Amino acid sequence: MIESDIKAFYQQPWVMVASDGGIGSAHPRGAGTFPRVLGRYVREKHWLTLPEAVRKMTSLPAQRLNWPDRGILREGAYADLVLFDPATILDHATFGKPQELPTGIEKVFVNGNPSLVRQQTHRCHPRPSPNPLAVSLGHFAWQLQWQCFSLCAV
Repeated sequence: MIESDIKAFYQQPWVMVASDGGIGSAHPRGAGTFPRVLGRYVREKHWLTLPEAVRKMTSLPAQRLNWPDRGILREGAYADLVLFDPATILDHATFGKPQELPTGIEKVFVNGNPSLVRQQTHRCHPRPSPNPLAVSLGHFAWQLQWQCFSLCAV
């Protein structure tokens, strides 16, 4: 995909940020999709505002998938949070190192439990969810499958 197409897509209000690559895959998008949008397309290129990019990664996909307790911050919702520094978040995954983790992510919480704290992963046990995909994403939140998670800038 060429850069002008990527820009045109992301600037549409209905386009969500998503990836079909998991961190176990041999493709850099598994670890790099969401940090790339925040670091390159928001901070460096100014294609999107930070709030719009976060919406495209969180509440918009959750609404589309009809997951009312995901993608938003409110009492009673799943406490899935990614705390990142907007000034430093950046993807580093390449085809040669597809599992290279990004910089700028301080902490990840899944259902309120720490899953990643400064590049150290933690086992987490998400509370039951009616959607098996949400549970599997919960176990691998640090892998940056953020479409169900709320993001908070630190």
